[in-house]
Amino acid sequence: MTEKAVREIKFEKGATFTTQFIIRFDREWGETVRRLKRSGRNLKIPIIKK
Repeated sequence: MTEKAVREIKFEKGATFTTQFIIRFDREWGETVRRLKRSGRNLKIPIIKK
């Protein structure tokens, strides 16, 4: 994650998150998504029709 991306998140969210938190969250989110994709799970949002 670039410094610019971190600054944009802080600007959008009112700087309530630390740089370390944003970087750690981004890394953990990426790892989780990669693990789910490798497992073969369907990550699409289900659409419920009435």
